[in-house]
Amino acid sequence: MDLEEYRTQINGIDEQLTGLFARRMRICREIAVYKAENGLPVADRAREREITEKAAARSDPEIEKYTRTFMNGLFEISKAYQREVIAEKTENC
Repeated sequence: MDLEEYRTQINGIDEQLTGLFARRMRICREIAVYKAENGLPVADRAREREITEKAAARSDPEIEKYTRTFMNGLFEISKAYQREVIAEKTENC
């Protein structure tokens, strides 16, 4: 396989990831609304650890640390978005 073929594969994967990310963020918005309405904190460290551990266990040992980094980054993005949604909801009340 040559470089262009690898890049074509990566482009397809990126397209799928973008769609999944958008879907995940829509759900994060709903979670933020729920948390705001129920007085729950944005962060749930125990759940984050549990999910990260499961993801790391499913990954190849060679990329386990990168899987952890990916998941932690995803959580930080999700929490930032939830905080933004909650702030907007609070301002509009």
